[in-house]
Amino acid sequence: MTMTMSLGSYEFEWFPDRWTIPKAEKFSARVKTYSSAAFISFGVTIVGKEILIEWDWMPEDQFSEIDAIVQENIEKVWVLGNGDAYNVNVVSFDGEYFETTAYNFAYRRNCKLLLMIMSVNNAYS
Repeated sequence: MTMTMSLGSYEFEWFPDRWTIPKAEKFSARVKTYSSAAFISFGVTIVGKEILIEWDWMPEDQFSEIDAIVQENIEKVWVLGNGDAYNVNVVSFDGEYFETTAYNFAYRRNCKLLLMIMSVNNAYS
């Protein structure tokens, strides 16, 4: 299977080096009281899960494409190569500018895209 990943209509030119596994997790809160403790569980869900996607290096063109998606400031569909799809909001996106001297090509390095899952998108499965 060829691995692909897309955000909105943009398929990533360079595949990410690392990303958080999109799986449901238990959301809870704990509070210590004077004589005891309180524990509140909101159940197991993927909604609200933050996904960190990282690239060690990325072409400037890809950085610009993803940044344009960020600037739109609307919910997008994040699709993985295995067919899993999620409706997400972009929380943040950043990367350091790095210009090579041997080639006439600009890169970004240490790029990090943070997404928050809003819901599972069943239209892609």
